[in-house]
Amino acid sequence: MPCTAETTEFVRPRTETGKLISKGSLQLPYPDNPPGRVGIVAGLLCGAAVKGYFGRRVAYISGVRTVHMKTALYPGSFDPVTNGHLDVIRRASRLFDRLIVGVGRNTSKQAVFTVAERTAHLKENCADLTNVDVTSFSGLLTEAVRTLGATAVVRGLRAVSDFEFEFQMALMNRELSPECETVFLMPSPEYSYISSTMLREIARFGGDVSAFVPEDIAACLRERLGQL
Repeated sequence: MPCTAETTEFVRPRTETGKLISKGSLQLPYPDNPPGRVGIVAGLLCGAAVKGYFGRRVAYISGVRTVHMKTALYPGSFDPVTNGHLDVIRRASRLFDRLIVGVGRNTSKQAVFTVAERTAHLKENCADLTNVDVTSFSGLLTEAVRTLGATAVVRGLRAVSDFEFEFQMALMNRELSPECETVFLMPSPEYSYISSTMLREIARFGGDVSAFVPEDIAACLRERLGQL
């Protein structure tokens, strides 16, 4: 019985393709009645290959081999999107099967760009990352984690000054939702000092921020803050 791993179909949680064993699964066709030892060996080899590639536990349910996806949520205000944000997004996308970038609706901050604009900026700059989705959310982060089907929250730590706040927030999120894990990523050294707040102030006074944000974001900042 030949291995049929080449017919693998990647199914995202939001799609309805064929018969889904569970939400967010990788489905591999597997014969219901493999012919004797040959079929068993072929099945084991296919399972070993998949487990080795994805690093996930392989389960056999109703004759279909599935690999459960690991989904993470990277929340933030992203006002504006910086090269530091994109660095964390790209690195986190290599750690998880699916990464959701969530633009938070923070009423305590006076934003330069609307939620819709920030969402569009992120989608444009993450278009080459096939396992990254961008959405917006409001309310508790733990509720967004449950609603979006994530199992972890990704946060960037730029400096020691970030740690105390992030540590407290991670503990509170775990208290509210014990299944919610937080993964901290250190930025690349060249982005460790960049913050959206600092860049907004620089742009507001006519400074050049093109070295810290994508080109399209720099143009949007000049246009928006030049009107103030």
